[in-house]
Amino acid sequence: MVREIPLAVFQYALEGHPTLAMYWNIVALKSREDAVIFELAGNADTFTYITKECDNFNQIASLRGGVRVGAIREDRIPWMAEVLKQVEVIRHDVHRFDCQVWVANALRVLRDQDESIVVKGMTSESAIREELRQETERWEVADETLEEREYPQ
Repeated sequence: MVREIPLAVFQYALEGHPTLAMYWNIVALKSREDAVIFELAGNADTFTYITKECDNFNQIASLRGGVRVGAIREDRIPWMAEVLKQVEVIRHDVHRFDCQVWVANALRVLRDQDESIVVKGMTSESAIREELRQETERWEVADETLEEREYPQ
C-alpha cells in the first residue's frame, strides 16, 4: 500500500534579508528526519527551483516549525517535483518576489493540478502566514512543532 505523506510549508529563521524574517519552503515530510524539500535556492539575482532529499530534517538549526497544507502519496512525489517546475521564478525584484511568494504560487499550481493534494484555503499567503505565526509562538515556548506532532516519538 502506498503511504500518504504530510505536505507542509516550513519556515526557517532568516538573517540579513532586506524584507523577510523567515524563509519558506514546501516539504513532503516522510518522518521527523526524512523529507523531500521543494524550494527556491539562491538570491534575488540567481533564484532557481530545486528539489532535494534531506535525512536530518529535524536537526536543521534555523527550523521554526511549519503548517500542514495537505498530503501526497509517496509515489507521486516525483510527479510533484515536475509540476513545480511550472511555477514562475522572477529574478532581480526582491520587493515583488521571494520564497514566500513562490510557495504560495506553488501551492496554487499543485491545487490546480490535483485538488486532493492541497487543502482548500491553504493556498492563501495570509492563511499560511497566520498559521506560521502561531507555530512560531509554539517554537518560542518549546512546544511541539509540526514535525513533532506529525511523528510523535
